[in-house]
Amino acid sequence: MRNYLLHSIVVFTFFSGICAAQSFSIKNNPQLHTVSINNSTIKLVVNYDRQCRVSAMNVNGKNVIEGKTGIYSEVQTKGNTFSTLQTVTSPSVNTTPHTAEIKD
Repeated sequence: MRNYLLHSIVVFTFFSGICAAQSFSIKNNPQLHTVSINNSTIKLVVNYDRQCRVSAMNVNGKNVIEGKTGIYSEVQTKGNTFSTLQTVTSPSVNTTPHTAEIKD
């Protein structure tokens, strides 16, 4: 369940703003526990310090996400709540110039 939630944030990140026709860059900053995904239109920062959430988003020069929550996944069942806003450990991150994989 947690793997699916973490992957859903990354999939959302790629498909909500980055077109396949545009070039983009992906940079991992292990010290800050962030992955930055940028192109000429959109800049996203995914924070993975005991969480997995889009903590910043800038579209066409305008900041569209502010505050401490950002974008994250949460599923509530009868007995539990599963959320990427707070996780027990920091997810592992593997980046290449064209991909970012975040998983627990």
